[in-house]
Amino acid sequence: MEFWITLAALIVILVLVWLIEYRYRRPDQIVLRERKGVVEENKKRWYPRHTSLALPGNVYAVQSQVDTEARGKLGVRVVMDLAVAPSRNHLHALVRAGGWSSDVVVHATRELERRTHALIREFAEQKDIDVLEPEILKKQLTKQVSEMALLLGLELDNLHIQSIEPLDKRITEAMQRREADRILEETEKASQQARVSAEKARIEADTEIADREHSLRLKKLELLGKEQAREAALAEARVREEQKRRLMQIETESREMELLKSHPEMILLSPQLAQLAESSQQLRNARTVVNLQGQDGSAVGFIQELLQDVLKRLQKSETKES
Repeated sequence: MEFWITLAALIVILVLVWLIEYRYRRPDQIVLRERKGVVEENKKRWYPRHTSLALPGNVYAVQSQVDTEARGKLGVRVVMDLAVAPSRNHLHALVRAGGWSSDVVVHATRELERRTHALIREFAEQKDIDVLEPEILKKQLTKQVSEMALLLGLELDNLHIQSIEPLDKRITEAMQRREADRILEETEKASQQARVSAEKARIEADTEIADREHSLRLKKLELLGKEQAREAALAEARVREEQKRRLMQIETESREMELLKSHPEMILLSPQLAQLAESSQQLRNARTVVNLQGQDGSAVGFIQELLQDVLKRLQKSETKES
């Protein structure tokens, strides 16, 4: 009986010791332990709280300002945002910089902040106050601050320079006026450049339109020349055909004249003679422009005499033949 009571009491004591000594590691915690003089991370879910150090693994952010002097002993104020987180690969350096306490990240960040302020002062003293800009200062500090953070067991998450302002308000007002003048000047230059670009575009458009119109006129002249050449060729062909027709007509008439000279009796078959006779019947008292009157002064008499002359020739030709 006493054995079981002792065993139960021992179990209760062990449970109490477990509950008092061991803690559950949250996902956002980093648990440190020392083994053989080296600080390392304890990745187990349960850890002894007296021999371990639990610290938050999230990002720790601070905002600070530093008053320094630019070239010429002109005071400036720099406002800076700094965000860091514990580096799991440099835990020993973190403990050495911040100590073995739950605020190790805070202490290491303060040391990093102090060193960063020294870098800012060193950089500002070498520059004129009008060239100190947040972007330039951030570009200058980022690499150096990252290297210093690793030496302190931290990882640089963000470094942001909010503002760099002169301590003398008169300098601030002068810089603001100069910046306003610069913006107005750039705006005017942009406006004039836009006008120049618009005028240049208009000239280029007019030139292109003139070139196209010139090309169109040349093409029209070319087409007109081709059309005139075709018309000239057609006119020449028509003239040649007319000449050929007239030559053929003259040749035919020449042959007819020769035939009439050889055979005058064929004049009786001429349609012109029939038309002349018909006209003479209709206009017995008319006088033609060409003198075709007979001895009696009429066209009918001329035709009668012509027919009689033809008949006489025919009789003579028959008599010769007989």
